[in-house]
Amino acid sequence: ELKKPIDIVTVISSYQSLEKQGNDYVGLCPFHADQNPSLHVSPSKQIFKCFSCQTGGDVFTYIRKKDGVSFVQAVKKAYQICKVPLPKDFNFQEKVNPYQKELDAIKKLAEYYKYALKTTAGNKALSYLYKRGLNDETIDRFNIGYAPDNAYQAIDYLRKEGFEVETLYRAGILNRESKDLKDRNRDRIVFPISDIHFNTVGFSSRKYNPNDQGPKYINSTDSLIFKKAELLYNSSLALNSIKKKKVVYVLEGFMDVIALNRAGIENAVGLMGTALTVQHLNFFKRLGVEVRCLLDSDEPGLLANTKALYALSSNGIPCYGIEPFKDGKDADEILFNKGKEALIAAVNKIVIPYIYILSYNIKANKIQTGEQKEAFIKAYSSLFKKSNLITQDEIATKASGLLNISKDIFLKMNEEVTLEPKPQVQSFNSTFAKPKNNFSSKSSYKDNPLDYNSESLAVDAIKNYINHSSNRDELPPLVRQNFKKFQGLARNEAQILVYALSSKENYEYLLSKEAGNFRFYIDSLAELFKEIHELYLTLPASDDLTVNVQLLSEGFLPTSFYTDLIKQIENNIKNSSTYNKLPFELGGENPHQESVLELAKRISLCRKLVIPIDSYRDFFITHERIEAAYRLYSKNKMEKELKKG
Repeated sequence: ELKKPIDIVTVISSYQSLEKQGNDYVGLCPFHADQNPSLHVSPSKQIFKCFSCQTGGDVFTYIRKKDGVSFVQAVKKAYQICKVPLPKDFNFQEKVNPYQKELDAIKKLAEYYKYALKTTAGNKALSYLYKRGLNDETIDRFNIGYAPDNAYQAIDYLRKEGFEVETLYRAGILNRESKDLKDRNRDRIVFPISDIHFNTVGFSSRKYNPNDQGPKYINSTDSLIFKKAELLYNSSLALNSIKKKKVVYVLEGFMDVIALNRAGIENAVGLMGTALTVQHLNFFKRLGVEVRCLLDSDEPGLLANTKALYALSSNGIPCYGIEPFKDGKDADEILFNKGKEALIAAVNKIVIPYIYILSYNIKANKIQTGEQKEAFIKAYSSLFKKSNLITQDEIATKASGLLNISKDIFLKMNEEVTLEPKPQVQSFNSTFAKPKNNFSSKSSYKDNPLDYNSESLAVDAIKNYINHSSNRDELPPLVRQNFKKFQGLARNEAQILVYALSSKENYEYLLSKEAGNFRFYIDSLAELFKEIHELYLTLPASDDLTVNVQLLSEGFLPTSFYTDLIKQIENNIKNSSTYNKLPFELGGENPHQESVLELAKRISLCRKLVIPIDSYRDFFITHERIEAAYRLYSKNKMEKELKKG
């Protein structure tokens, strides 16, 4: 009934050019980089369909996708375009988004930036984009804009449009840590960032002026609506193509994603400078697609590729690496210098994850000795064994050649491995190159997210917290009714525990007054932290226990490590007052091995709840979440619920 007074041709014609072709109309599809008219509009059926990217639907679907608005807003827009009064008997009340003001502010700012790019003020920025090979169609498709050099101009515009300063803070447009009202993106090219529903939620600005001394990119800070760990650049525009082709290309930056689109490869998304996160993995899992990793071809990019491939493979997501481009080139450079066909050919040179990781480590770490070869094979045996038989045969053939050993020896060494380690090759052997911070939150948990089952782990943590051993249905009503909040509490505390293990500096910081006398509310995690603290006391100050605990919990340290660690502990506590505080007893042959292994298992379990902390600021945010959760669901309330039965 709503569509009866609406003419789809009139509506779509208000957005783009259409030409009559027989009984239908055709035009360029706005939902992908269309070169030939693929969008067909049927007046008789009142529908549209793109026969290239498969996007289609009714008039309201077109408006929703084009404008990124709700259904009710799309209906209002269609009636407005067709100059038809809204029906009186239709309920146009819609659920109010609690962050709608913030979203409106960001959308308005994106429109302002886009307009500014085509003004005199944006001439230099626009010329830069043209020189990089972008045309007006591409610039418009990706809504690229320019933030004027005047530091206050954009913010003043938003305030004149009626947006309060507090709204701009909540939207992440202004930074609370900065007391002025300056635009952080000033005199930079701006890429709007949208969520999967086409809502613009933030920005990333790029410097173009060689005299700009700032960072290459400035991203919106995490806010109520911008959560970088959950976002992928171009995901909204790429989604239909990803679903159709069952493949997604994961790249590093904006220009590379745009380069693939210009070459006709529309199923590409960008990580925006972050590592692959649990949220990204879950997104790919839900789509059920193959992931092809194409991060930068320089040293950091190649290492990031190996980590991403390991995380994807470990989580059962089909994936491939792309053969590194020569001379460290990226997709944008290949398109610019060699053209579309060369780029398409380059991105289709796929490599099995195991072989990609091995090739990288041979080049980066110079795996030459028999011990080094054996260490790699055993460390990545789980990756080999998870592959199907055909892929295993291909891996065995190529890997044995790269390692200069026989195929039989390679297969035999894999058969001998019973553990399924989750390694980073640069950490497990002292002869391999180690990163500067071998146990940092940035290089460990985003790289190797373990099988993520937060619900069951949170249930265990909650049970321990309330000393309740039955299943979820038997949990007290307060816990059962607010289960997600308790999941969040468990995850956040686990997150802080692992943060404490990231380095001695982090560990000591957590114990300091600066951390606000932090305490754990989940009993099992509090006990685990206590045990780790006591284990620290038994080691000399120069020893970095965190590295050992990481390797230990990942399950691939040699047996000799346990013996050496035990002897070291015993030597340090013989005359120490900490003797009675140890989480295990002395005596017998290898008396601590079982306890140390158990501790490692618990740390590993704890990691499965983790969303990594990247900075002290993140620590405080997490700490505040826990305090808020605890205030709402205090022990007193829980005890009352328990007494009620």
